[in-house]
Amino acid sequence: MRMPLRRVPLLILLWIQWVSPVGSERQFEIGSVLAASGLLDDVGLDAVFVGAGHDNDEDNRHDSEIGSMSSLISIFGTGLTTHAFEANSEACDRENEAIAARPVEQRISTERCHPYAVADVQADNVPFYVTGSPLCNSLYPPNVPVMERFGFITDTFPCGVLERVVHMSTTTLDHLLSPHSISYARLDVQGADLRVLKGGRKALGSVLALQIEVEFVPLYVGQPLFAEVDEYVRNELGLTFMGFTDESYQHRSRERSPMHGLKRQLVHA
Repeated sequence: MRMPLRRVPLLILLWIQWVSPVGSERQFEIGSVLAASGLLDDVGLDAVFVGAGHDNDEDNRHDSEIGSMSSLISIFGTGLTTHAFEANSEACDRENEAIAARPVEQRISTERCHPYAVADVQADNVPFYVTGSPLCNSLYPPNVPVMERFGFITDTFPCGVLERVVHMSTTTLDHLLSPHSISYARLDVQGADLRVLKGGRKALGSVLALQIEVEFVPLYVGQPLFAEVDEYVRNELGLTFMGFTDESYQHRSRERSPMHGLKRQLVHA
């Protein structure tokens, strides 16, 4: 019988971007100790990835960091159930192909990518903004002046170049998953993280840890920034923000500003 892991709110960590504050090597050590002791044998953990298509991009893979499938296995063992949600169905197909090709020893109990656009409501005809870089596609339009200021629009990285707007249906984590079913969640949805959290209030009711990419300047028009995300996570989910890691900091200089050359600004993490 799989037993749920007891939730201890005062010890919960909010991980920003990919790396755990205690470092991946320490995470692996903790995971090995827990696995060797048998403490994970009857523990059922459900992990959710929203924005899963990024995982299959070789230029953006983080195999050694918390959040990648290999590190989750190292920490929690292979008794995981994972649900990945990606708006881009082609990216989801590639993810499922990668899952099928993974060596047996790296597979977990249940693992699948589902082609759904996850947000705060179930709705049709929702605008989705496709940019020159798939990594920057979002439910929010790119904030071109801000992206230009921080060098997000270049010939090799056209993050802020809006190519087209498509309309799609969105759903929520609460519609897709049972209440209190998520143990761990990683969100990387380009400014729409708060919308995903609000649409998953019940499913995230007993979540143990969140790993979220957040922004400190509005790279997308109308997006919530870190302060709003942190307030919601603390007040609604009862989790405690722990901090950032050096590896996840994304400081950028103001490429087009009189302040260019001064101290670099924290843009996202």
